[in-house]
Amino acid sequence: MAQFVEPSAAAPAAAAPGTPEGSASPLDALRSLTGNECCADCGSLRPEWCSMNNRVLICIRCAGVHRSLGVDHSFVQSLTLDFTSWSPEQVEAMMASNTAQRNAEELEFHVPAGTLKPASSTPVDDRSAYIRAKYVDRAFRPAEGRERLAPVHMPEEAASPPPAEGSGAEASSRGMQEFVGVLSVTIHAGINLIDADVIGVSDPYVVARLGTQRQKTTIKKNNLNPKWDETFMFSWDGRSNLFLQAWDYDRSNADDSLGTLDFSLVDMNLEDGVRQEWTLPLADVPHGLIRFSVTPQFFTALNAPLVRAPRAAPAAGTTA
Repeated sequence: MAQFVEPSAAAPAAAAPGTPEGSASPLDALRSLTGNECCADCGSLRPEWCSMNNRVLICIRCAGVHRSLGVDHSFVQSLTLDFTSWSPEQVEAMMASNTAQRNAEELEFHVPAGTLKPASSTPVDDRSAYIRAKYVDRAFRPAEGRERLAPVHMPEEAASPPPAEGSGAEASSRGMQEFVGVLSVTIHAGINLIDADVIGVSDPYVVARLGTQRQKTTIKKNNLNPKWDETFMFSWDGRSNLFLQAWDYDRSNADDSLGTLDFSLVDMNLEDGVRQEWTLPLADVPHGLIRFSVTPQFFTALNAPLVRAPRAAPAAGTTA
């Protein structure tokens, strides 16, 4: 498996190899690199995301599937939101080859004739199956006796036939949802959390979940009013709730719950690029609040409840 280096906020982005000072930025150089014009998995033009450990550029729809694979298989980064935190080594690794080259030489070296590569409009279930075979099962990599066989794309706007009524495929398809964009979720602070320790004070952290995606804050030692200000990126299907749960870290026993928050995003009138903040009570505990904010990013028109709108004054209780 390809190795990657975790991004460091303190490490500045390096100049692209062979890029003279004062010319195109490393990001522009990466985007304009021959072979990086299209998404590695569906061929969509001008991809704005990348799989860092696979060293390919991907579109927002494929990025949503990649996030569900786990970082061991695909470490997803935004070319616009995350690029400034890339280390020089990460920039150099991404510039060392291009998406088309990585596909031809390794990731899609031999794609059997019966396996069609997604197109830009391919439904998410077919897209997900191909991406999982490519990166998790490593089904198309070079192997002894294999010759190079380039993939053939599915026709545009091709859709899988509807599953039979009551079939297992119907249930599986019902669970698949096209991602409409990305949510930047910041966990700011806990306020007046309960003390779950018998001896001492709670060591709280927060687990954030959106659909099958999960992120966790750092642990704050001996603090009932912790401040995190930690931001996480989630792909969103336009329907799933944001679920937050505060926990007390316990070194020797099971961690204790400090309360939960099941937050519906659908009715929040979210606007693309507009940050909103809430301070809400945690459930299942006598007291405790959680302060967090959400900023939608890169929402598409596909079944999207969010649209780009003129910026307006924030409503009461929110912060733009």
